[in-house]
Amino acid sequence: MNAIKNWLLVFCTILLANGCAPLRTPVIVRNAPIEMYKYAYISPTKELTSSTGGTYGGQYGIYGSSTTKSVNPSDVIAGILIKQGYIILPELKSELANETLIVNYGESGRRNRGLGYTIQDDGQSWIICSAREISGDKESRFCLYETQNMWTFIMLDTYTGKNWQVQFSVKGEDYMFAAPINIFSLAYPEATSNWTNRFQMFATQNMWTFILLDSYNGRLWQVQYSTQDLDNLFCIPINKDELGSDNEKCIFSIQPLTSMYQYYLINDRTGDMWKFQWSTKGDDYRWIEKFK
Repeated sequence: MNAIKNWLLVFCTILLANGCAPLRTPVIVRNAPIEMYKYAYISPTKELTSSTGGTYGGQYGIYGSSTTKSVNPSDVIAGILIKQGYIILPELKSELANETLIVNYGESGRRNRGLGYTIQDDGQSWIICSAREISGDKESRFCLYETQNMWTFIMLDTYTGKNWQVQFSVKGEDYMFAAPINIFSLAYPEATSNWTNRFQMFATQNMWTFILLDSYNGRLWQVQYSTQDLDNLFCIPINKDELGSDNEKCIFSIQPLTSMYQYYLINDRTGDMWKFQWSTKGDDYRWIEKFK
């Protein structure tokens, strides 16, 4: 078995659903050319699961739903290798040692400077999004939010509220990019700031629209991405006023109403509530009002 050439391929997978996860650094290690192999053995892996869900409420009650997606990395890798012409072995065979490619799956350490990578099945990798913030080395500062387009994510700086549309592709570097949606800081952290999830994004029932929330003071923005025209990217305020002050904790949250355009904004500390609306029709249709 010593003659078997080892191939270590570390995949980086981020599963997001109205939430976020820190970007991970991909690591590719080649110990030999892979073109010479006919067979492939993939080390067993555990199934990965992600869930999405929401709560909807109105005058007639509160409703909830959730969707769970599961994938086994070894199945995904096997599908890629089969398309490349490899024969997948259920177990290692000594007589096929010189023709067998061994594939292991794992994850590397965390990266929090706002870099994005895509990894192709032949082991190549590209930087999609270069560093956004030089001083961004804070745990879980940058998050990726999944969209309904499988190639597109929204990257958010949870400290400043800056956000980018990030696209990966299997067609080449010309189809990979990170386009700014909001390039202006909505908050100004100091070197000693240790904020956690200050800015958060929430998908709406409109696939192109997200709600951006400053969970420290209740400010709100409507964020739009586009796969057709990058001139249609925007981040427009719904509520500019700070509804809480001198606070460095997540005390504001939102909950959807029956109408896809309307939400509750809730101060989880005091119980105060506001109703707000986003819209594609213009500023006159975006508003917020407090419940008395």
